Amino acid sequence: MARFAAPRLIVFVLITVLALAMLGVDAHYTHVLIKVQGMTFIEGLGLAGAFLTIVSMPIIIFSPAGSFLASVLFEIVWLSTLWVFWLLTAAIASSTRASFMEPLGSRGCSQLNGELFTLCVELPAIEGLAYAVWVLSAYLPSASILPISDFSTTPVP
Repeated sequence: MARFAAPRLIVFVLITVLALAMLGVDAHYTHVLIKVQGMTFIEGLGLAGAFLTIVSMPIIIFSPAGSFLASVLFEIVWLSTLWVFWLLTAAIASSTRASFMEPLGSRGCSQLNGELFTLCVELPAIEGLAYAVWVLSAYLPSASILPISDFSTTPVP
């Protein structure tokens, strides 16, 4: 894992920052949606995924070498679990956005005002953040299990 230390750290930090943004957007979306219609499944899943990601990434990054949390097996299992959370959040956000936008027609969110406009413009942000974290989190387990090739220029006798 030493060869993947810098890219792994960069991806972990980027995932944590995007999860923090997702937590903020999804929390505001949930706040507005509760006033309009009540809670739906996407908010709970998005908030849970963002919270678990924000809490677990620093723990994985700063766990001491040789501990169970630093093992490749734990990392693959946990990141795969988070990957499923983010995939489900992105898929449900896409479905919700499609069903929300369909009756609006070609004018889209511009014909709405107030809280419905807020919901209309925040839903694509939730969808985009979820897909971004999902794609980034797919890199980490695959980088942990793929063999590292030696690209030396020394000719083989």
